[in-house]
Amino acid sequence: MDELNKIHDKENLGAFFKKISEELVSDECRNVMIFAVGLPWLEGKIADDDASAVRAFQHVTLGAMLEDEREEIISKALAGCAVTIDAQAQQELSNWSGGFPYFLQQMCFDSFEADTDAHIDIEDVYSGVWKSMKQFERMFFGKVVREVEGKNYQKILESLAQTDEPEGMPQAELQRASGVKGVGQYLPKLKKDGIITSPKDRHYKLVSQAFALYIQIQGRLGRWRKDAETQAAAARDTQKAE
Repeated sequence: MDELNKIHDKENLGAFFKKISEELVSDECRNVMIFAVGLPWLEGKIADDDASAVRAFQHVTLGAMLEDEREEIISKALAGCAVTIDAQAQQELSNWSGGFPYFLQQMCFDSFEADTDAHIDIEDVYSGVWKSMKQFERMFFGKVVREVEGKNYQKILESLAQTDEPEGMPQAELQRASGVKGVGQYLPKLKKDGIITSPKDRHYKLVSQAFALYIQIQGRLGRWRKDAETQAAAARDTQKAE
């Protein structure tokens, strides 16, 4: 079962797996294997519905695709059509996807759709990825961010979004960058919820570069909205004064 992270929270995913595993045991079906495939927060989605359901699985973490694998996917996809891509555009697609197949596929599709001259350049990628972020927001990023309550958590995510180091940001540096005192007390929850990972002891990063990019874009949009509202309020006050 692929892309289970797309299933709505109210679809009783945990209860489904618990029920089917119990039925298989009851019927003595010992040679049946179920693969549940999804993004990192799938385990939490199953556990939120039924905490015991996750015990039915052996957990296998699939690593991100390597750089050359990402490039191969892009090259093979374009091989069958008369469209080319420049090196910078391909590099950014590879980097922003973080090696997640779904993110790469969506970003490439939207960049291809944005192209108008049969050559995908960095401007096409910027336009396409902007559209991809809207899709990712509707599907999962928006919900993840909304559920992160408290300014300190938000500051931590915004700080982590600024780094693309493979080993992540050292905890001491994260505390300085975010301005959050005792930052270590906030990290276990973010890690448990599948929002951040710890590739190295006391080093942390967001779960994907696509998520980091989304947070960066959202932050800029938030500041733009605030500036626009301030300007609009000032204009109204000026009109009243006149």
